[in-house]
Amino acid sequence: MTKRVIFTALLSTLVTAAFSQTAKEIAMKKAGDSIKAFYIAEAAARYPLLRQAHISAEYIGNSTVKSEFNGNNFYEGKAQITRIRSNFNLPLAQFGKNTISGSVSYVQQHFDLSEGTSTIAALPAENKSFNKSVGGLTLSFLRIDSLFNRPVIFTANATGISDAFSSVKRFTFTGGVLFPIKRTAQTTITVGLIAVIDPSSPIPAAPYFSYWHKFKGSDLELILDLPTRLALRKQLSKKSWITLGSELGGSNFFFDFKNTILPEDAMYSTFEIKSGSTFEYKVTNKLILGLSGGILTTANSRFFKRSDTPTDYFIKNKIGSVPYVNFSVSFLPFVKLFK
Repeated sequence: MTKRVIFTALLSTLVTAAFSQTAKEIAMKKAGDSIKAFYIAEAAARYPLLRQAHISAEYIGNSTVKSEFNGNNFYEGKAQITRIRSNFNLPLAQFGKNTISGSVSYVQQHFDLSEGTSTIAALPAENKSFNKSVGGLTLSFLRIDSLFNRPVIFTANATGISDAFSSVKRFTFTGGVLFPIKRTAQTTITVGLIAVIDPSSPIPAAPYFSYWHKFKGSDLELILDLPTRLALRKQLSKKSWITLGSELGGSNFFFDFKNTILPEDAMYSTFEIKSGSTFEYKVTNKLILGLSGGILTTANSRFFKRSDTPTDYFIKNKIGSVPYVNFSVSFLPFVKLFK
């Protein structure tokens, strides 16, 4: 959920920084809008979260899974996962210093379990393949203001997720207060605090630190967005670039177990770290194709009741690090972002 706060923070700091640099030199509004649109596209090329739409297909290698039920070892087997992710961002309204935007997301994940053994008769190990999917709707609010004569950014994001169209099974809220510290042609720095109201989140709040720097005399950039991303980006040509680094992500899926010792209303939550490289090529002014690969490490994998927190889990999984490959299609912003 912190990614929604980071999305609004990046949008505001990068776009307003770019426009403030050009507004003094551009007298005509039309020219200013064109310059601003250019900087928005450049920022979205560096930060995939800012892109209008993103679709990816991912293959994750066969990994060893060891599971505990209520603190006792009971299962060991293999798991292979393929997933499809999609996300679409859309600006909705702007009034004064405030901007409202929305996003729609969808994840479908295919699980292939094999070579399993279990020590609990009520939880037999079976070779099986099944799909899980979840969709989400997010409404985001952003306000750019000043506090103690310093620029400040306020963000708030409300998200509902579900695996059915008839109801919302999970509602979460994130908010942030962010302070742009430095903005130059070579460097931007933003610090702040992110609060999370989400039972599945391991922490209620976290500090936020964003740092971007372009090294002089080269096309090499350092991108740091704590706690989610660390990357080095190298421009190879006007239309292509490669990014090396690590990124934190995860997923949530709903399970309705038909088992006497498992709760019916369960949730499966994971936190993952991807470390590898991404090559992207701009096919047109708005269309980007990407190919990435590396090592995926599952830092946390748990089943818990939907009304509980991850610390009250009944199943905990230890999953080995495995290779992954990802192919993506994304679009730079093509909907007018501001009035």
